[in-house]
Amino acid sequence: METVSVNWQDNKKIGLQTLPRIAYCAAAFRQKDVYVRVVFIKIGEINTIQETFFADTFVQARWRESKLDGDGEQGEERDLPEWEKYWNPHLYVDNCLGEPKESVWYQVHYDGSGLAYVVQKRRIKATFFEKMELNSYPFDTQDLSLCVTTHRGEDEIEIVSDPSELSTVNTQSFVSEQEWTLHKYISSWVKMTTDVYRSTKNKHPAVYISCKASRRFNFFVWNIILIMIFIGILIFTTFAVSIALVQNRLQLSFILLLSNITFKFNISQTLPKVSYLTLLDKYVIVQIAMMCLVCLWHTTVFLVYDNHSQNLAVGCDRVGFGVLLGLYVLFQFTFFLNAVYLIKKKGKLIQNRDKGEKDMWSKIHRKESGIRQTTPVTMTASTIIDASNTSM
Repeated sequence: METVSVNWQDNKKIGLQTLPRIAYCAAAFRQKDVYVRVVFIKIGEINTIQETFFADTFVQARWRESKLDGDGEQGEERDLPEWEKYWNPHLYVDNCLGEPKESVWYQVHYDGSGLAYVVQKRRIKATFFEKMELNSYPFDTQDLSLCVTTHRGEDEIEIVSDPSELSTVNTQSFVSEQEWTLHKYISSWVKMTTDVYRSTKNKHPAVYISCKASRRFNFFVWNIILIMIFIGILIFTTFAVSIALVQNRLQLSFILLLSNITFKFNISQTLPKVSYLTLLDKYVIVQIAMMCLVCLWHTTVFLVYDNHSQNLAVGCDRVGFGVLLGLYVLFQFTFFLNAVYLIKKKGKLIQNRDKGEKDMWSKIHRKESGIRQTTPVTMTASTIIDASNTSM
């Protein structure tokens, strides 16, 4: 066996030579910040049952690329045809369903200091999944969000909402205007996701950028709630039938009760199968419970009429009529007070956020008018459409 001896000074020299390489590798794998911006160009149908919505969106991501520093002038923006040579965050939209229509192109942008940013621009038309929060249905407000995530790990990349170019939504091209009200407010939050098909369960950063839509509740008030109020009031007309004819009282009460149950099944067809009760579900169930109480009362007062004094039964029937009618009116009053409170509370919250969004945009426009040459170019919906059509 051949023995190889190496001088310790040579080892020291080799170690000193490898230190810059190690430092370079550490800098190369340092966590990069990626700034994401989403523009909701057009939002189509919102499907409550399937918990989906269709949207035509523009997703922009930008990150620093030091290899391109000094190759352009301040404020310059040009196409980057050989983008494969540079670092890529491998972004994708996670909550897409089916096969989306997507086009991607790259540009390089130089800020006011001459620093280079690679800008990835993505136009995507797809159906997106959105978990609906239906506790306040039909007085609810839903988030319509895009989840932008990456195949890279949390130690390589950090994804945040772009602070210099704000995400926006085009409210004028909203398709479901008759059923929903689309707000201008945009919210964002960061979350960690995992790869379920890998045993290591690596965590990947993701940013959710969302706009809000409030359901127009007038249809449900006029076509469901008001009709059920009329049916509920009619059950008190059964008290006009003689106590001795209990079979007629119960027959009329059961017909009205079955009408309410039919309404309940029709309402269930417009909702996903959630494990909790919506506000409208609670309203219908209390209506049915009130009708069941009236039916039980008719049976009880007949037993008093049949086994005891008729005058006692008539007196008890009048008292029962007043108590049940009072409970019914109190329930209706409480429900409408609660509905008005929810509407006012959410309306005020959305109005304040929309106002804050408007004030923020006005500040940005004033800043751009003063130092336009040092700020990134903000693309409107029309320029995004033109640019994406050119790239395709």
